[in-house]
Amino acid sequence: MIELDRVTKAFGDKTVLAGISASFEPKSVVSLVGPSGGGKTTLLRCLNGLESFDSGTIEIVGETIRPGGEKANRATFARLRGRVGFVFQQWNLFTHRTAIGNIIEAAVHVRGESVSSATSRAKELLAKVGMEEHGAKYPHELSGGQQQRVAIARALAMKPEVLLMDEPTSALDPERVQDVTELLVSLVREGLALVIVSHEMSFVRAISDHVCVLHGGSIVERGAPKDVLGSPKDPRTRAFLGLE
Repeated sequence: MIELDRVTKAFGDKTVLAGISASFEPKSVVSLVGPSGGGKTTLLRCLNGLESFDSGTIEIVGETIRPGGEKANRATFARLRGRVGFVFQQWNLFTHRTAIGNIIEAAVHVRGESVSSATSRAKELLAKVGMEEHGAKYPHELSGGQQQRVAIARALAMKPEVLLMDEPTSALDPERVQDVTELLVSLVREGLALVIVSHEMSFVRAISDHVCVLHGGSIVERGAPKDVLGSPKDPRTRAFLGLE
């Protein structure tokens, strides 16, 4: 379960999150959608401490994050590090590491696994994401879709309960979007919860259990994809979807 209680965040005099409260069920897929600048990525980054917030609380996998960033939440973030994974929009793979090297990095240096154990797990994860033949390749030798899969495998190496994903299909060809969708659906079936920021509505419709529309730092509409994307009630959602 993820619980947001009146979470606020401002950059200078610009309010990015305006007192957001919401509950996300475990083992589900929640998509955050809406126009650029609505607060989606900032909210996603707050969920694992990549971004601090000004007031309110966030409860995630039984831990409570409070305002104050790293200084106020150091022990909490240490416990969350292996339980909440993050896949960046630009993947952020280490260019000097192979696919396997990228995957084992955190497992070895954060979880304290041996190199041999982490490598064995990395090979299993590469097979899970359909990349078993590419473990020795460097990022520049991989396509965008392949790098995305390595980034997902790297996040899974920490054995997270929740995976946060920022625009997971933004750099993919249409045929690769279906591959990523099928992969993520299989992970959810295994018990992983996903929170996703996306502008690709067909992807959101295909994968989500719940959709939240953010506009101006607030959630203006939420519900099942068929309702929010098919027959939205709020005029701001309708405008975002091009229905007004």
